[in-house]
Amino acid sequence: VPPFRAPPALVRTNICLFLSLILSVSCALGAVLMQQWARRYLHMTQRPATPHRRAHIRAFLFDGLQRFDLIRAAQCIPVLLHAAVFLFFAGLVQFLFTVSRPLACAALAAVVLVVAAYALLTVLPMLSVRSPYLTPLS
Repeated sequence: VPPFRAPPALVRTNICLFLSLILSVSCALGAVLMQQWARRYLHMTQRPATPHRRAHIRAFLFDGLQRFDLIRAAQCIPVLLHAAVFLFFAGLVQFLFTVSRPLACAALAAVVLVVAAYALLTVLPMLSVRSPYLTPLS
């Protein structure tokens, strides 16, 4: 019996879909952790104490937030989630081409429209300072 060899299209599809799944679940975990850390920060800074003591606690904790770059970590979550969505789209279109070409072309057209809208939303803030639309890549 010859060993099983997966077709290259199937391997590419699974790579995209599994990377998308891993990134999505990692983002969910990261968001829960960020929420827990934010709640802890608020709980610690709003404890009953003298204003002087609360100011020291707040400064101490804020220094930790800056030292460990929590803001950048929080900003990574949407970037990773957007990457997961685009990987999912790529895997879905790749899969559909192995099933039905007309269906794959329809899905590809929809994905192209979404990607074009995303690109427009990414570029708009660079063209106009007043644009309320932002993406993590803006």
